[in-house]
Amino acid sequence: MATIPMQGQQQGKLCADGLDAQYGQRPLIFLSNGYRHCLWDDLRYSPREVQGFYRKAELEKLIRR
Repeated sequence: MATIPMQGQQQGKLCADGLDAQYGQRPLIFLSNGYRHCLWDDLRYSPREVQGFYRKAELEKLIRR
């Protein structure tokens, strides 16, 4: 996955761990270098490239799934 920005993957996971512990809901993690973006649900699947960021309603739908 050399094309996907993975440098912040560990930081994103640590942040998601903290939010999950504090609020009881695990967030989806976005990784980006400003040009390429990927979405990562670290409990269910590996990072996948997306064309941009999701709207609030789209994120809520993904979380419910």
